[in-house]
Amino acid sequence: MRLLLLTALLLLFNAVFAQSEQYNFAKLDIYNGLSHNQVNTILKGDDGFLWVGTVSGLDRYDGYSCKVFRSKHDDQTSLPDNSITSLYQLPDGKMWVLARETPCIYNSFMEKFDADYNGYLHSLGLPNGSIVNITKGGDGRYWFLYDSLDLYLYSSTEKKARPLRQNFKFNPSEKITSIKETGDGKLWLVYQTGLLQEYDVNAKKIIFSSTALQNHVRKINPRAGYFPYTLTQDSDGDLWLSAVSLGVFMFHPTDQSIIQFSETSSPSRLNSNIVYQVVQDDNGMIWVATDHGGVNLIDKRNHFAVSYLLNDPKNPKSISQNSITVIYKDDKGILWLGTYKQGVNYLNSNIAKFAHFHHEESNPRSLQYDDVNRFVEDRLGNLWIGTNGGGLIYFDRKNNTFKQYLHDPNNKNSLSSNVIVSLWLDHQDKLWVGTFFGGLDCYDGRDFKHYRHNDADSSSLSNDNVWEIFEDREQNLWVGTLGSGVDRFDRSTNRFVHHQYREGQAEPLLSNYISAFLEDERGNLWIGTNLGITVFEKGKANPTFYVHTNEAGSLSNNSVISITGDRKGRIWVGTREGLNVYMPQTGKFQAFTSADGLPDNTILDILEDDRGTLWLSSPSGLCNVIPKQEQNGLGISVINYDETNNLQNREFNENAALKTRSGELIFGGPSGFNIINPGKIQKPVFHPNLVFTNLQILNKNVEVGEEINSRVLLKQSLPHLKSIDLKYKENVFSIEFACVDFSRSNRDKYAYMLEGFNPDWLYADGNQRRVTYTNLDPGHYTFRVKVLNGDGVWSGEKTLQINIAPPFWRTPFAYIIYALLIAGLLLLLRKITLDRIHMRYEVEQQRKEAERAHAIEQLKTKFFTNVSHEFRTPLSLIIAPLDKIIKNTPDE
Repeated sequence: MRLLLLTALLLLFNAVFAQSEQYNFAKLDIYNGLSHNQVNTILKGDDGFLWVGTVSGLDRYDGYSCKVFRSKHDDQTSLPDNSITSLYQLPDGKMWVLARETPCIYNSFMEKFDADYNGYLHSLGLPNGSIVNITKGGDGRYWFLYDSLDLYLYSSTEKKARPLRQNFKFNPSEKITSIKETGDGKLWLVYQTGLLQEYDVNAKKIIFSSTALQNHVRKINPRAGYFPYTLTQDSDGDLWLSAVSLGVFMFHPTDQSIIQFSETSSPSRLNSNIVYQVVQDDNGMIWVATDHGGVNLIDKRNHFAVSYLLNDPKNPKSISQNSITVIYKDDKGILWLGTYKQGVNYLNSNIAKFAHFHHEESNPRSLQYDDVNRFVEDRLGNLWIGTNGGGLIYFDRKNNTFKQYLHDPNNKNSLSSNVIVSLWLDHQDKLWVGTFFGGLDCYDGRDFKHYRHNDADSSSLSNDNVWEIFEDREQNLWVGTLGSGVDRFDRSTNRFVHHQYREGQAEPLLSNYISAFLEDERGNLWIGTNLGITVFEKGKANPTFYVHTNEAGSLSNNSVISITGDRKGRIWVGTREGLNVYMPQTGKFQAFTSADGLPDNTILDILEDDRGTLWLSSPSGLCNVIPKQEQNGLGISVINYDETNNLQNREFNENAALKTRSGELIFGGPSGFNIINPGKIQKPVFHPNLVFTNLQILNKNVEVGEEINSRVLLKQSLPHLKSIDLKYKENVFSIEFACVDFSRSNRDKYAYMLEGFNPDWLYADGNQRRVTYTNLDPGHYTFRVKVLNGDGVWSGEKTLQINIAPPFWRTPFAYIIYALLIAGLLLLLRKITLDRIHMRYEVEQQRKEAERAHAIEQLKTKFFTNVSHEFRTPLSLIIAPLDKIIKNTPDE
């Protein structure tokens, strides 16, 4: 009996542990900008933001950070109180906010709170009163439940409301505590006595009533009175009802049966009777939020087995606290858990979660050592795992057990070293183990046979550092060493044939540091080294070398880490500086780097899945590369994965990768290994909700309705604006944007540009979503931003028109004044010029007149002179003789 009890406890522990291991939560707390870690309510608004009500404010979360709304004593449009207890969606994008029993209406367009909630109710045709619950239904229906027992239906399509309470003929005086609309247009109601009713919205009548819950509760406690039941319906049509101290009841409407889940129920037992909320996830699991009991998971498909999600201080991905005050599932299936004192936990079940195997101190059946270097699969589908210090481990996948083989100095038949760097299972099912400075081992299922380097034996292993082991189609076993080239093992003689690079000699290898082997579809042997690739082609005596040069079509880097061939005959090479693909048709390589979407330029391992896509591990995560033929050559789209996908670590180990015969992919690293089934990965539907979240002018946040330079810059909230108008002194501004998706966050990649300023797209990640522009010239600009979706395809663009007004002296009015002034000046100048010309003309005329007068005077003078001369001459001729006569005549 005791043995059976212990076995049952062990099975229960394993079931609970396995269930808990499946869920890895992300955290949102005060370090992300949350106003307080005590969470009361959670709601996703019509604007796509997540709203979190705490005891210290209302928080709007965009996937990266929180914007906090608080009460301000000097602002009548702020919250009436900082303690937020309830949030409900309303028509027209508004939200009902209950702040310490004081309702108000939040307007997302203005980012303001209106305390006149009765006025809002009147605008919908609803009466005054105290609202205890608002439920959003289908086709624009909203159900308003009043504290006065009234229930109203408002239709946003018809823009009218109607009361429904008079339609309920059964116990009309009882108080409804919770309602839930079904997908087929019915309405379930639960009363404080436990009475259940179903109302047909179209027929406007009650079509079902049941007292099964009421009678069941009275059997448990004959003195039971009224309880504030909450109601939800699962995908099977069953109802889940909870009261704060009674646990959870499942009601099956078909036969009106009741199943109770509580601390005393058997075999399915809750670990706490204090239940706050019940939600069903997209996988059909029932989530029960409890006080000090974490989340209780009820699996209907597994005979109502109950498992528990509890806080584990050693596991940062567990829930942060066991007191869960609220569970909310949004329209994307993301589950949000509000805790009493540790913020918000959220789980996105749409994100691909890879199976993670690692060492667990509390589980003796777990992997014994985390740092994994190599994998090989046997005929039974089980795995041999080589570790970096933990020896050899055999993973029995059917029984989920691990068996460890360690080096024992006192046992010659044990493993030669615990540091294993290469593994190979040959055609004889013998396991070949390459170690780091421990030589080569061969395990036949019983003993380990050792091969070591011997200076006295030229046919021994050339180097005890065995980095690569490979068996070709002709069953030749090749051993690649780290420092002594390649050895070919001759099984008939137990001798090694050496192929080494020697300086100054014609040898077939570029380097003695061997990193990878590949036999392509033509039977050619590719050998990767730290100095390039050597290819031994069938039928050719001399090998072909591929190295990095400055010419196009060469390797991107000589340090080769991994080589893989795909189904189309292309050879993919991972190097320290990018991914290379060799095209046999052209004989050239094409390189891809992080600029093409890869998580890192160092490519550690390459595997091709059954769909023909590639999986790459790197020091910065794992990615799925989808090759696609383009006009200019081969292109790729990249889907990146990180710790949110339950990866063992962001960093992986070299050569720690394997594709199983069933098509599964295995990648290992310093924290265990992941098993990935690409065929079961469902691509999440990506609906990019790009919004502009913040605007800064001269490094100062601009609020809606705030006056900036004597005017209101944002008349509506930034997510609803199409354009903004700035003054010329406001040409130093910053725009912040976000993709409200909640499942990608820092993995998002954005591209943005300011049309009219820079013609090219600029790129940013989720950590850098603020763009600043300085000293822009006046004009019209268009800011464009887009986000890279999960398939490596860019989304549509979100735009914002930005108009920068010129200064007054550069406005059209100013130019008109300038034109008028210039015209006036020209007219004045013309007048002055004409006056001066006229003056010159008059002066010239006066001068000419003076000259003419002078000439006339001269003419007159000359005339008179001439005339006088003409008169003088005869007079002189007369006077002279007369004078002579007078002088000589004595008689007067």
